[in-house]
Amino acid sequence: MSDYADLITRLRAGLIDTEETLWHTAELDEAMRQALADMGLAAGAVYTVTGLDGALTTSLPGQHFATLVRGAAAYSLLWRTIERLEAFNTRPNLPAEVLAAAAALLARFETALNHLAALRVTELQTAVDSPYPAVTDAAQAGWTLRDDLSANGG
Repeated sequence: MSDYADLITRLRAGLIDTEETLWHTAELDEAMRQALADMGLAAGAVYTVTGLDGALTTSLPGQHFATLVRGAAAYSLLWRTIERLEAFNTRPNLPAEVLAAAAALLARFETALNHLAALRVTELQTAVDSPYPAVTDAAQAGWTLRDDLSANGG
């Protein structure tokens, strides 16, 4: 089973749609793409999932799969709420309830994105190699800071 197949199964289970009757796969794929892109921006990385958009490998660490599912569920619920606003509904409070669920999931997703961003900063600060090119690198010399004391004879 590909990572995508596992993630879409988990997403459908979370949305109570294991029979694939409520959510179209294209909608869930787009929600997963959006959540994956947000996670990549927060982490300063390009993440892929085997099987999603033809990716052959998964670069998203496994410990972040739950975050991806949560973000995709949040986007799915948010978009479903928008869809339901215009439709006739026998339950007039349903859009508000779905919107509240989406807001709660988005809040948890944003917390996870902040955690990813903090991890990125920690990784950069503790990296063995500097995240910028060295001054001695002939192919791409690093930044040289001007020494004001030397420039002014001091």
